[in-house]
Amino acid sequence: MSVARRSTAAAAVRKVQGSGDWDGMLTPLYPVLRGEVARYGELVGACYAALEEDPSLPRYMNCKYGKLRMLEDAGAGYEVTRCIYSSSDAAVPGMEAWNSGCAS
Repeated sequence: MSVARRSTAAAAVRKVQGSGDWDGMLTPLYPVLRGEVARYGELVGACYAALEEDPSLPRYMNCKYGKLRMLEDAGAGYEVTRCIYSSSDAAVPGMEAWNSGCAS
């Protein structure tokens, strides 16, 4: 692929990812953007499916699967290539008194 073609492809990917606030892509919904929205929705669904939500289990609010197979085991069809870690300030019902053991 030529440098010019690669640059054009990269610009198109950035536009679909929101670099221009999706100007001209929302009405009507640009087909590639529609596919990306659906793909992200599937990924979010797989992440929720991988989360242990039964408060009676010791791994409550932790991943049900090993991190390298999490998305595959959750049925998403993705392969984990890198892991990132984050925390959230989101209030989770039933978790108010839960302590992860991390320093605050």
